Amino acid sequence: MKTILAAFAVFLLTTTTFAFNPLEPDGQYDSNNILVNPAAMDIGAILRANVNVVVTGIYKISDGQEVPFRNTVSATVVLGRYIVSVGHGLGKDEMDIFVPFEGPKKAKKTSEHISLEGDPGLVLTRVHASPTKDVAIFQLPDGVILPSFPYAVGDSDGLKVTHFVYGVGRPLGDGVNVRSGMVSAVRVDANFLTEATENPDDYFMISTMPIPGESGGQIIALCDGNFEWVGLPASVHSRFPQLGTALRINTVRDVVLHECSTCADELRQYFLKRGRCH
Repeated sequence: MKTILAAFAVFLLTTTTFAFNPLEPDGQYDSNNILVNPAAMDIGAILRANVNVVVTGIYKISDGQEVPFRNTVSATVVLGRYIVSVGHGLGKDEMDIFVPFEGPKKAKKTSEHISLEGDPGLVLTRVHASPTKDVAIFQLPDGVILPSFPYAVGDSDGLKVTHFVYGVGRPLGDGVNVRSGMVSAVRVDANFLTEATENPDDYFMISTMPIPGESGGQIIALCDGNFEWVGLPASVHSRFPQLGTALRINTVRDVVLHECSTCADELRQYFLKRGRCH
C-alpha cells in the first residue's frame, strides 16, 4: 500500500508541476519575465526604434488672433520608413481656445509642421490620421531610413489581467524611459475616456502609467519570453494618475488594413502578420 501511495504521490506531483509550471511555454502571453533570454531579446533594439514626433503650427481664432501650438509624442519606426503614433498628438483641426479675459473661442488650425525631435528640417508626411481612432501614421522623406521595431506585432486580444508588460517612451523628449508593469484591465470604462469618438474597446489598462510625452510609444508583452508589440501608451486619468490606458495594437492594425486608403501595401503586409501568442 505504501508503494502504491508513494507512486501516486509522484504521479500527482509530476502532473501538477507540468500543468502549472509557469516556466513552460504555452503560446499565451506571460505573467512574468522569467522566460526572457537576454541574448535573444534586446531591449536596446526597441529603444532605437522609438522616436519623438514634434507637431507645431498655428491656430487662428475667429477674431483673427493667431495662437502657436507645439505637441510632442513618442512613436515607433516600422519598415525603416513609416512612423506610428497616437493621433491626439496632432491636435484637432478645430477646437476651443481659452483667451484671457474673454473665455473660450473657436479656433481653426491653419498650419502644421511635423518633424522629429532635434531635427526640424526632417519633415514627416502625414499619411493618415484616423477621424475616429487615436491613430496617426507618418512617412519619412525619401532616402531617410531609421532603425525599425525588430520584433513581432502581437495580438492585443490575447491579453489578460496580470500579463506582464514593458512601457517604452520618451517622456518630455528627455531620453527613453522603460518601465515594467502589468495589464490591469482588458477594457477601459467609458467614464475614463475624454473624447466622444473614443471607443472603450480600443484600449486596455496598464499599471505602468504613461508620463507626458510618452504617449505613442510601445507597450511590449512577452510571448513565451519573446517580445511582442501589443499597444501604445495613450493617457493617464486626470483624477487618478495611477491609472493608465494603452491603445490596442489591434486597433492600429484595423486602421491600417481597413481605413487607411493611402497606406502602402508593404505597411499593410507588415500589420497582417501576427506574433505567436493569442
